[in-house]
Amino acid sequence: MELPKKVLSIIREIINEAPRNGLELLLVCAGAKPGDIFDFLSPLKARKLFVKYVEELKTQVPIDYMFYERRTDASNLLNFSELAHINEMIKDYVCYCESEQECGQIMYYNTLIVSQELALKVKALFEGKASKDYDYCVGVFYVYPRCCINANINGSGMKKFCPYTEHFWCTPNCKESKKIALKFKNTVKENFPEYMDLLKTFGRPVKTCL
Repeated sequence: MELPKKVLSIIREIINEAPRNGLELLLVCAGAKPGDIFDFLSPLKARKLFVKYVEELKTQVPIDYMFYERRTDASNLLNFSELAHINEMIKDYVCYCESEQECGQIMYYNTLIVSQELALKVKALFEGKASKDYDYCVGVFYVYPRCCINANINGSGMKKFCPYTEHFWCTPNCKESKKIALKFKNTVKENFPEYMDLLKTFGRPVKTCL
């Protein structure tokens, strides 16, 4: 999907503040990915820019968005986060401010791919409401192949990320995952080729993949 210049300009502004968040927004706007989020780890400036421009984006590309409630506050997150790199991310990105639109979490999605019914279900899941369909619904939202979702549920997945994607592949030669990786690569290469190296680190490269 060829994106309007105004949309690319907005995405560029967000990329300048938070490159990964900006590329994720690009993929959703272009229809390469169903949806994504701005959460408490997303830099505040990037979230503010999204809120500032999202209504304008909606007039240019088929996307919509919802705020969803955080399941816990930042102080609790700091208490149970044990991994050093996660603690560093939280220290850098968690903000303490009063505005829900600044500190709240935002999910956004391509309306040509994600139905309103699925969006509301994913929102409920993000807010901590239990469901047997959690892995499948969230996997669809983030464009994880069903084979990879099933493999990771039953413990047979690779447990390693592959380049250009954000999920654990079921096998090193997963055809569906390769299609997603190629779509991501082509979308970024066409619009922001200077960020191809960043896209490659969406997951941790595994030599046997691609």
